[in-house]
Amino acid sequence: MKLSAINPLVRAGQPPQLEVHAIDPMIYLVFRRSGDDLVPVTDERGKTLRFPSRHRALCTLAETGLAQTEFVHRSAYTEMIGIAQDNWPAYELRETVKLRNLT
Repeated sequence: MKLSAINPLVRAGQPPQLEVHAIDPMIYLVFRRSGDDLVPVTDERGKTLRFPSRHRALCTLAETGLAQTEFVHRSAYTEMIGIAQDNWPAYELRETVKLRNLT
């Protein structure tokens, strides 16, 4: 999905389900969730959008008119506070982020 396709879907009342994934402390990627599948959101040239910060990724999505998104941070380790031990091997922090105040 291209970034430019998000706003028309939002205006049509069919906002896509998007997730911002923390890949590295300086790499954040945006994905569209379709069932169990994740498809990267791309720019107009078809290159996967890559952001240097969570804030920049969320602000870009806010500019599309999207009301909220999911922020996802996955880890192979148990270092995240609040993650139950029984979630192993997929330790994942998920947070619903409201985007209205970012624009």
